[in-house]
Amino acid sequence: MIIGLLLGSLINSQVKAQILNADRFGKAVDSVNTFKSRFDIGMTLNKQRTLLIALNTKLDLSYWFKHNTIILVGKFNLFRTGSNNLINGGYSHLRFRFGRHKWIHPEIFTQYQLDGVQGMQERILGGANLRLRLLEKGSSLLDLGVGA
Repeated sequence: MIIGLLLGSLINSQVKAQILNADRFGKAVDSVNTFKSRFDIGMTLNKQRTLLIALNTKLDLSYWFKHNTIILVGKFNLFRTGSNNLINGGYSHLRFRFGRHKWIHPEIFTQYQLDGVQGMQERILGGANLRLRLLEKGSSLLDLGVGA
């Protein structure tokens, strides 16, 4: 039934969203730590003929409860010269995983995206997945995600 609903919604609509692969973020934690974070911010001002402003931020936060995980990632860039934006875009992504030690576990997410230079207006996405654990060997995992 779920697969039928998913296929029907994909056939009847045009999906034009880029959803992040959240497994690239939220690094695994060891048995001592349950919280991992990384936040970078950079700014450059350069004036020769015109003023060039470069601002970039990166965020990667993970919190592991006993059985659940929260991942918050984000990246935004702004490069501006004079009154023109050369690059103005980024994303933030929030994901909750429930029962991550079970062979089948749900997750929900929401995402905000912006790419002003390429004309993509602000966009907010949301969805849910079922993750199926196909293989677990040592610290390596192979999961299959099925969702909308």
